[in-house]
Amino acid sequence: MAARPYLQSRERAMRWKFPELRTRYDLIGAIILVSGGLGSLCIFLSAEDAADPVENVLGAELDGARKYLDFLERYGGKGSVLVHEMMLWFGGLWHGKNLAFTIAFLTAIVSFWFFYVDYFSDSDPGSQPGGTKRGVSRK
Repeated sequence: MAARPYLQSRERAMRWKFPELRTRYDLIGAIILVSGGLGSLCIFLSAEDAADPVENVLGAELDGARKYLDFLERYGGKGSVLVHEMMLWFGGLWHGKNLAFTIAFLTAIVSFWFFYVDYFSDSDPGSQPGGTKRGVSRK
């Protein structure tokens, strides 16, 4: 069977050319930053603020919390009260608008880590961080 030149050129054109490592890190960091930012914006716009138990009109929630914290401090000490408050704070990060801020913060940390790794990656063995060659200064 004779070779078809138009198929060979299409196959050659459709081959993926992977960018170098630094470009991939830039691309991954940008994708994470944009998708996480859009996701946190959508969560922020659609979420409602979590109801604060202190704002209870009847005060029953507040009295129960005071009695519980007094009991906890009496039997567990100040450390157990601190651990309880930290657990409430950490649990509150995953609800409502706080979730949007948490996702935005984690997105920024992860994407900037990729940008940091990209900046200091050594794709060329003779280069230093910042893109200058060893022994050669920029002018």
